[in-house]
Amino acid sequence: MSDNHTLKGLSRRDFLMDVTAVTSLAAAGCSILPKAKAGIGGPFVTLRDGSWLYGHDSGDHDGLGNNPMNHYNVPMSAPITVADAALGFGLQNVSVCRWGLTDDEYIRQYRGLKRVSWAITGAKNERYPKLLEHNFSLLDKMPNLVAFDLDDYFRSASRGGPDERVVIDGRQTTVARAGLPYFELMRLSRRVKARQDRNLALQLVVYDYMLRKEMRPVFDAVNTIQYWTWCGKDISGLEKRFRFYRSLAPGKPTFLGIYMWDYGGRRRLDLDFMKHQLKVGFGLWQRGEIEGFVFHCSNLLNKNLPPAEYARAWFAEHADAERKAAAFHEVEPPPETEERNGAVVIPDLSVPAARAAAIRRSLDGSGRKHVPLLIGGDEWMPFTGTTGRQILACGKDRIVIVEPSGRVAWKREGIAALTCVRIRGNDIYWTDGSLRRTGFSMGKERTEPEFLYRGPTDACDLQGFDFAANGAVVVAAGASRMVVELDPETFVPFVWIKTEKEPCGVRKTRRNSYLTVFDDSVAEYDSTGVKIAEWNADGKRVSDALRLADGTTLVAVADEVRAYAPDGGFRRIVSAGEIDGAGDGMFSSLQRLANGELVVGVKRTSLAGSPALAAFAIDRDGKVSWRIDSTVDAGMCAVQKIQGREEYD
Repeated sequence: MSDNHTLKGLSRRDFLMDVTAVTSLAAAGCSILPKAKAGIGGPFVTLRDGSWLYGHDSGDHDGLGNNPMNHYNVPMSAPITVADAALGFGLQNVSVCRWGLTDDEYIRQYRGLKRVSWAITGAKNERYPKLLEHNFSLLDKMPNLVAFDLDDYFRSASRGGPDERVVIDGRQTTVARAGLPYFELMRLSRRVKARQDRNLALQLVVYDYMLRKEMRPVFDAVNTIQYWTWCGKDISGLEKRFRFYRSLAPGKPTFLGIYMWDYGGRRRLDLDFMKHQLKVGFGLWQRGEIEGFVFHCSNLLNKNLPPAEYARAWFAEHADAERKAAAFHEVEPPPETEERNGAVVIPDLSVPAARAAAIRRSLDGSGRKHVPLLIGGDEWMPFTGTTGRQILACGKDRIVIVEPSGRVAWKREGIAALTCVRIRGNDIYWTDGSLRRTGFSMGKERTEPEFLYRGPTDACDLQGFDFAANGAVVVAAGASRMVVELDPETFVPFVWIKTEKEPCGVRKTRRNSYLTVFDDSVAEYDSTGVKIAEWNADGKRVSDALRLADGTTLVAVADEVRAYAPDGGFRRIVSAGEIDGAGDGMFSSLQRLANGELVVGVKRTSLAGSPALAAFAIDRDGKVSWRIDSTVDAGMCAVQKIQGREEYD
């Protein structure tokens, strides 16, 4: 195909004569094309049926040197109407961008077209009140008007500008800065939806360089989207960028914008870019990921521009191509799910992890790998044991892994006398009097746990344990009143330390001492068993302790976390009453992350209306940086954020 194709078998003079005849018939009120049987979203069989021309009146932004609105260096030419340009290109549908009131004489040109959409607002919403009622009145005059367009809708400063904070489905949500407040957009959406007699739709224009996740609520509020690549140089990355768009708007009926002038570069579009966007776009259309094209724009089609003429000839060759209904639309979402805010959502937090994995595989198999799968409000990913913000906890007779949504991703039940649990690599360790271990990866747990160690006197009295920096395991044997260090490979003890009381927890510090937790105090022993420090909790219950690099000892004392200095003095770091949601709970565990955050687990008995399990991350300024709540069970303890080796001191 040469770069300067004309329509096959049709001279330019014949083409102009045909356009004149078509326009005359339309002006007389004759319909030369079948009326629309479907709205803007299809279904469409041929590429022609699903493709559009973006319409600007001549002089809107062209006319080199004599038009103050021509920021784009578009050359001057004779006027051409939107309808003439569309029919001459072989298109039956137009999106009209015209800011202002419209008279009957102007809209007469569109009578011969199959579908028309009309701009109702852009980034500057001062136009909106005037156009709102006027545009709805056009419905009585234009039987082929099928949609209203939100053109240039997102503010150009949306990346750094003030976004909206709104409540959607009971959740605080950030919505990208746009031409209309979100509540007004929803009001417009409801009004459009109410016109079921017209199958009316709301259509959004979005540009590749503005894409971000805060646009999802707007994507969810509209019926269709036009996706545009603003700068010609970015067309080379169209396919990759479109994949990102699809991650934000999965399943949304979408038309691919085809620029015939480089508006972002303010220059003639490189012909290779035109060829590339048509090639990529045709592939997307064949796979069912787009409904068709939107060629931009009408006042470029009588200027003899090589990219525009190439697009005209290419469309003449491909317009009547047909495709089968795409799998993208054939696959129904599983019954446990619903489509919302650009994602597939599983509202029920109790859906088993294996079922969530099956749903993920179903989405992937249907060509929707880019679609987020949310459990509640948080993205679900198969747990690997090394990533994510899941937490590991135990309580009563079960071990659980809880995702940020509060959903249980994995659990093991029926374990009596659980006191402590930790994860290392792909193994979960716990104490139920003895030290045990099970291999773990999603759906691949060993059927029987492995026994590792039962205590220094075979009393099965292990209460707590931890992993030392050298990989060894230190355990607290309550009834035996001992702290023992075990070889990480054989689990044979090689250090024994006698304590004067029954220990319930222990950690090994970097100076090879043993920070030992008792019910009402914390003591530090050297490797020979000599007590070198002690901190009393004034009769309050102690749950956990850890050492920081500066020598400070953090201790979970009832409903507060204290920082003890080496001399024994202490200050309160945080109390449960200061953390929204901690309520009357007691701190059950401490974990120091490499980024300096302190993760505290909150243990509760059955409190009506309160999460039974809670974990909070407190940053260096004492503020809560993230939290996880769950109703999984009351009395959960030994909370651990799952990650790599955490830094205790």
